[in-house]
Amino acid sequence: MRIWALQPYHGGSHQHFLEGYVRESRHHWKTFPLPGCHWKWRMAQASAAYAESLPREERPDLIFASSMMNLSTLKGLRPDLQGIPSVVYFHENQLTYPMEKPDQRDLQPAFEQFLSGLGADLVLYNSKFHRDEHLPSLEGWLPNMPAPSLQKSLEDFKDRCEVLSPGIDELPPLLPASHPKRLQILWSARWEWDKNPEAFLDYLVKLKDRKLPFDLHVVGCHQDKAQRDLQGRGLAAQSIGYLTRDAYLEVLQKAQLFVSTARHEFFGLSALEAAAMGCQLLVPRRLAYPEIYGEAPGVIYGEGDEMVEATVALFEQARGECSAPMELSALARSRSWPHRAAAFDDRLDALFREKTP
Repeated sequence: MRIWALQPYHGGSHQHFLEGYVRESRHHWKTFPLPGCHWKWRMAQASAAYAESLPREERPDLIFASSMMNLSTLKGLRPDLQGIPSVVYFHENQLTYPMEKPDQRDLQPAFEQFLSGLGADLVLYNSKFHRDEHLPSLEGWLPNMPAPSLQKSLEDFKDRCEVLSPGIDELPPLLPASHPKRLQILWSARWEWDKNPEAFLDYLVKLKDRKLPFDLHVVGCHQDKAQRDLQGRGLAAQSIGYLTRDAYLEVLQKAQLFVSTARHEFFGLSALEAAAMGCQLLVPRRLAYPEIYGEAPGVIYGEGDEMVEATVALFEQARGECSAPMELSALARSRSWPHRAAAFDDRLDALFREKTP
């Protein structure tokens, strides 16, 4: 099957998702990426940009679009694309995306995403948590708009919604477990409000006060702000900032405990990669984490002081051996793209058959 991938924001996890899937898919893809910057402008202008730039002399069997664009607008501007089976994939949504100042939320991007779903035959979410948070929020928000009601459109949108979780890249084999005298702690996320770095800093300071020996790795974020905040608490990281893939894998191979204090996470690819590489996970018992890991050995749920007590107990009981049980690594590796791509391909095949006479 010939598929066009429309990727208006080709950066970060969105880029990794598409490249990982396309690499392992059995279908034939043509990707149309736009730079991963100025996200609001990307959402506003992507449909018009694609209407101008997408080929007119060929026609795909299926369109796979990111939710960072309005597919309905594109089909209005390009009638030749109407009738092609189409998918919108929600990596995130702008209605429930957490904001430090909720009263400053711009609701237009949220409505553009709703309209985009109405232009698709299938709406996919990266987690059940994401879907089950977004749909009730739409149900609570849309009726507040001036008449006429959009209830029928909302029901149509909901009928198209399913969950297909993403994969991770294949990772190198696990190394034999090491026994360092200092616990190797990993933070792998943006250093921004929704990831709650303040709670992480509080946790580290309390570990330091308890005299627990640890080394810190803070990656996947802008170095200057993270380093400044760490230094303000008398802390330092052995690894910090954005790393090359090879350097990141080196950090994963030495890390023992992945920590998340996130206020919000629609899926959590970095936790999955860390688990695949032998890390234990210390994460909140909410968001998508329980959905993905359940009660798997090597996953510790906790927040606030629970995190500190769990970490101290883990280190003392393990006597330096803090690598995750093999079951957790196997669970995470079962979600690599060579496994997940087949599930995506099968669903797209089924959609094509459903919508093609």
